[in-house]
Order: sequence, then structure tokens, then C-alpha cells
Amino acid sequence: APLRRLREYLSFIRMASTGQPFTHEGLVFHGVDTRLQVEPLRVSIPIHVAGERPRIIALAGELADGLIINVVSADYIARFARPQLRSSAEQSGRDPDQLELTALVTCCVSEEPDEALGWARSMLVHRLRRSLKMLDTQPEERHEEIRQLHGLMVAGRHEQAAASASEALVRSVIAAGTPEQVAAAIGQYAEAGCTRVVAATYPRGRADIERTIAALVPALSRYGEMN
Repeated sequence: APLRRLREYLSFIRMASTGQPFTHEGLVFHGVDTRLQVEPLRVSIPIHVAGERPRIIALAGELADGLIINVVSADYIARFARPQLRSSAEQSGRDPDQLELTALVTCCVSEEPDEALGWARSMLVHRLRRSLKMLDTQPEERHEEIRQLHGLMVAGRHEQAAASASEALVRSVIAAGTPEQVAAAIGQYAEAGCTRVVAATYPRGRADIERTIAALVPALSRYGEMN
């Protein structure tokens, strides 16, 4: 019962983080009568819920301080996730403008666009090796392709899957290309309503991370000036 567990967990953590004695008796966590063994530096710690599916998003709007969302398109955020988050907050008597909406965006940066796109294809199919949950956040016209790529990954045919992944599907969830192209893709998430965007580098070696930071900082600065 993941939603029930998460709902209780949020309540549990909010009480614990005050540093005061508290009790909790729920269907998942019960018999709790305790307090923190340290004095908290602040009595209210923001709690963000991570998830992409409707009921998780609604729960974040109802109880959390923000939503963290990963491997989805900016269009999905603008069309569904942000409205769902705000609607749930409003129905719960909360101010939706006080909630954070954070997107984790995988970024493949190279001065050679084809190289960046190759990395992005590899990362996309890696995401499909065990799960088809991407079907929940992608438009129906891409479902057949997603199922085919998943089937290739299950069969251990990673290279074929990567080569088969369409550019449209790859670019819908991964920012790939030159620094300027990636900065523009990140900007789409801000325009979709995200209050924060976290850039996750791929490949993920230390040198790749340092190279990506060096490339993106000036590009993002220029993007901000233009917008």
C-alpha cells in the first residue's frame, strides 16, 4: 500500500522533525511513542515527494512542500503534472504557489550533437530495461515504440535498442546536444512551470560532470538573459 505508507510517513516525519515528543498510531506505522535524540536546527523541514503518476502527484499537492519529477517531458509537466499538483493543493485548502516543482533532467552535452544524441539514446533505453512506466507519461502514439524498445532491452539487445530509439522520443525526456541546445531544453521545463530544474549529467564520470558544468553555466546565463 505505497500511498497509505507515504501518507503516514509524511505525517510521521513532520511530527518527528519538530523535536517534540510525539505518538503515531496508523495502519502502517503503529505503537510509536518517541522523540528525536537531537535538537533540530529548525522545526519545519520541507518535505518533497518524488513521483510521476497521478495519485503520487495529488498526494504531494495535498501534504508535501513540493514534487520532484523525473524522466518526463516538459509537455507532460505543463499539461498534467503541474495542474494536478496545483489542483490537489487548492482542494486541500493550501496555496499552490507555495509548493516547489522540481524536474530532474538528464543532460547529454557535447559540441558534437550526434555524440550527445548517442549518449541520450543509450540512457533512454537503459531506463526501459526493467519497466514500462514511461507509458504513463508519454502520449499514446509513442507507446508502441516504447514497448518495442523495452522488449529489445529485456532480450539483452541494448545496442539495437539504442540505435532504434527515435530522436523525438529521446529528446522528449533528455536534453541532448550542444550547450546552447541543452540550455534551451532546460528552459522548456522552467517555462512548463518548474520552480527548480536539476541537471543530471550523462555520462556520469567525474570528468563528464566537470565538462558539463563548464559548458552549461555560460549557456544557461545567456539563456536567462534572452528570457
